[in-house]
Amino acid sequence: MAKLRTRRQNRRSRLSSEGFTRREAYDLSYFLFKQPYIRQMRKDRRELVRNVLKQGLSRAESRTELRWQIRKIYEINGWKDAYTMMRDYRNRSIERGEYPERKPRKPIIRGDLQEQRRLYHAKLRTRRTPPEKIPGHEEYIRRHRLQ
Repeated sequence: MAKLRTRRQNRRSRLSSEGFTRREAYDLSYFLFKQPYIRQMRKDRRELVRNVLKQGLSRAESRTELRWQIRKIYEINGWKDAYTMMRDYRNRSIERGEYPERKPRKPIIRGDLQEQRRLYHAKLRTRRTPPEKIPGHEEYIRRHRLQ
């Protein structure tokens, strides 16, 4: 019987097969792949792997070359880990207009919260109370022997 894997495990294995390091795959597997910046990140990494494989190196040499290239990219862009890489891709996609920028939150004012609470409780008090007896209720109880 085949062992079932969680979605996160599947994401991690897909990321590692696309050329991400173990640590990157572990960190990025928390996030959905539908985001445009994650799609672009995966596309760029697949392209990097393709370029390394085109060099015709042995398996071990190509793996070493890929690690060296990844390290070089991290140094050039000033990334510390996968999260900073993801943030950078996200900011780039916002600049290109592919991903909406987050709206700033309104500042929370204590008076507004108290007013909201007062209105909510006033609304609760005005709700109709349910009738004690529903027409035909006795018949239902008698039919189903719920007494």
